[in-house]
Amino acid sequence: MNWRLPDGNGLSIQQKTSYPWNGEVKITVNPATPAEFTVYVRIPGWSQHSIVKVNGKEVSGARPGEYLPIRRRWSANDSIELSFDMTTRLLESNPAVAEDRGRVAFQRGPIVFCMERLDQTKQDQDLDLSNYAVDLRATTTARFDPQLLDGVMVLEHPGTISLPANQKLYFAANDAAKAQELPVTVKLIPYYAWANRAPAAMQVWIPFRRV
Repeated sequence: MNWRLPDGNGLSIQQKTSYPWNGEVKITVNPATPAEFTVYVRIPGWSQHSIVKVNGKEVSGARPGEYLPIRRRWSANDSIELSFDMTTRLLESNPAVAEDRGRVAFQRGPIVFCMERLDQTKQDQDLDLSNYAVDLRATTTARFDPQLLDGVMVLEHPGTISLPANQKLYFAANDAAKAQELPVTVKLIPYYAWANRAPAAMQVWIPFRRV
């Protein structure tokens, strides 16, 4: 960005980052001549633990969902380094949303993820995505896949798949056999990227188990 301060002093600001795949952001501040002014950096609401540094020295006061004002005398090539918390979060909805009760959604950084049928084990069987459940207390792993959808972050989370014992649409309650549950790894892609390979079922809100 090229700008001018109120007194006419030229100002150039450059940002380098791989956001939103990681939370590291570097901002270089270049005033034409040294000057005192305020740079505001926004701390995202989803980042619960953010670190802000100016020229390698940590700045206090970063709070989720607010702008952090940094006022100082800036000189050429001063740098602001931001480190946002990219921990994957499992979100539950308000119980009033009946369709989402007993389900969670996955969010990493600013991106919401989803399951797409193409990525799941047992996807070749005639099973609905509702047969999958994630283990609420398990750990999510994240990895960048440069070959998938022009390069996206992929999440993987332990879960189970339920294989119904009775395939009939309706059957007597006392004839119901217990479904077989198998361990699986649920794979998720960014929600914005679904439906870009082939027609397939998708879901954001996924049933969960407390194990």
